[in-house]
Amino acid sequence: MFLQSCQITNFRGLRHLKVSFESGSTVLIGENAWGKSSLLSALYMMLGQGRICTFAKDDLYIPIELQFSSADEQRERTARALMRSQRGSTRPPLNLSGGKQVSGAKTEPQSKPDTDVDEAEELPLTEPLQKLFLDDYDFVKQDVYVNEAPYLAIDLIFCEPNYGVVDHSRRLRALNPAWQLGSDGLYRIHWQAIGYAKGDNFITEHYLLDGRGKILACATERILNLIIAMNPVLRLRDSRTLPCTQQMAQLPGAEQDKDEILSFTQLLADFARSEDVNAKQIAAGLETLNSLSEKYLSLYGHQRHILRKGRLPTRGLKEILARPLSLESLASLKSSLKSSTINKEKILAVLFASALFLSKGERNIDPQARPILILEDIEGRFHPSLLLSFWSVVENVPVQKIVTTNSGDLISAIPLFSLRRLCKQYYDTRCYAVDEKCLNADDLRRIAFHIRINRPMTLFARCWILVEGETEIWLINEMAAILGISLACEGVRMVEFAQCGLHPLMRLASSLGISFYVLTDGDEAGQRYGQSVLGFVGKKRLHKHLTILPHLDIEHFLYSNGFADVYQQAAGLNAQQCRSLHSDKIIEQAIHKKSKPGLALAVLNAMQQRGVQSVPPLFRQMLGQILLLAKNEMSLD
Repeated sequence: MFLQSCQITNFRGLRHLKVSFESGSTVLIGENAWGKSSLLSALYMMLGQGRICTFAKDDLYIPIELQFSSADEQRERTARALMRSQRGSTRPPLNLSGGKQVSGAKTEPQSKPDTDVDEAEELPLTEPLQKLFLDDYDFVKQDVYVNEAPYLAIDLIFCEPNYGVVDHSRRLRALNPAWQLGSDGLYRIHWQAIGYAKGDNFITEHYLLDGRGKILACATERILNLIIAMNPVLRLRDSRTLPCTQQMAQLPGAEQDKDEILSFTQLLADFARSEDVNAKQIAAGLETLNSLSEKYLSLYGHQRHILRKGRLPTRGLKEILARPLSLESLASLKSSLKSSTINKEKILAVLFASALFLSKGERNIDPQARPILILEDIEGRFHPSLLLSFWSVVENVPVQKIVTTNSGDLISAIPLFSLRRLCKQYYDTRCYAVDEKCLNADDLRRIAFHIRINRPMTLFARCWILVEGETEIWLINEMAAILGISLACEGVRMVEFAQCGLHPLMRLASSLGISFYVLTDGDEAGQRYGQSVLGFVGKKRLHKHLTILPHLDIEHFLYSNGFADVYQQAAGLNAQQCRSLHSDKIIEQAIHKKSKPGLALAVLNAMQQRGVQSVPPLFRQMLGQILLLAKNEMSLD
């Protein structure tokens, strides 16, 4: 069985959070204040101590009221969420022109990237997105200040991994009658722990609940001890990724094991510091490494606990799209571990196994247990390439894994549907995940290439600015800087969408609670892009998500907004020649001589010299709206 979900109420820094987990790996991302420490501490208290936990008064959440700039801020936020949740799936056509377009020849290169055929069509919201918006509304209604927290509660839901597993497993049948059959045909166990003050005492109570939330009359203590034994939590913090002397000294028992791990750690440190490692030292290191790998790669009695048996199945299309960054194969890892030479895989595997040894403490782990492995910010110790090698080892361990990270490389190596983005705007924490029904195979392919492989760090942003090309990226970044705005520090990232299409990006952003704003040219393609945004966000919210330039393209816009002299100079034309030529021809010659990005930089140079007032009002207004979007941890405008 595996831990399917956890719901926390009034525990330490979390007022409310509900998060689901995959049976394999689940990766949690979010900003610093979402409650990571409280969630992981709750899991460790429930399953990591080897006994049924007892809460203390200090574990109870303390309500603190936030001060808002406007008394109506929360009410307006709820109204916005309601508007979005009630949006219909169809829209009437709308003229999206932002102003009069410049007449004349089109100056876009003929090789303008192709767009989707259906970009001009209005897109009905999919069922997962409709449910997402309704859930957002329900969440926002509850995310208000309450001046008391009378109790704390932690609810854990365990589920069988496949149909019929409970019926055919004697060990799992020992948990009856806690198993409850769900409407989907899978058996689940609901364990609830609550804590509350009673006089001078703080009371802890544990219950097993049925599918309707009613208390089951059963041997609760016996069953809970079995659950803890079957699913022990092993928590590897960043500081524990490599064993250290202090941790080894504090760990009771197994003195020989501690000495071996400590000696090996010291040996690695000596190798790292030494500029001249001789053959004798290498031989000694090799002997130690081989000895430790034989011992600790069978940490809990069998090598199957470290690496799965059998061959790793070939990556199919679905696997490639869901996990675009491939890892080292199981066959390669096994070959490296059996090698008689020193290699990074063997070192990483031994360090991982020894870290597990440290994390188990005094507990005796059942060889048949299926531990829940928590890894916190493991990228802090590794170079990116070494991090992926380490993850290759960890990924092949057949246990449930819960990972927190700020590494774009790591989240590219895990399935998209295993990602959880956690956001805390005011009091409660919201968990976002991508529903498998939300994206088709073509969407996944585009997202895999344009986001997960090439721009993985955009998944950590609060808001995306979706633009057509490189020119807009240069301009918006530097215009913001001239206005005293750091987009990166505000959690804003820019993404080119012309090759990817808007639909996949808007679906992905909304699924993960990321806001988005679209800037398009005023040409025919830009009008189609605008229709796509309209179909997704609706007419009432369109102005908060879209700017269509009132000119054919960004070059014509800048030419008409105070920077004609920059284009004339770039084209190498004198005043008399400029008077005899149409602006289209001047822009075309300037592009031919300097390229679009080169012209953008020339405009920015002039803008820097002229000051804040030279930034076009349209861009000032757009950046102001983007900052409002970025202030929300959730994608509510």
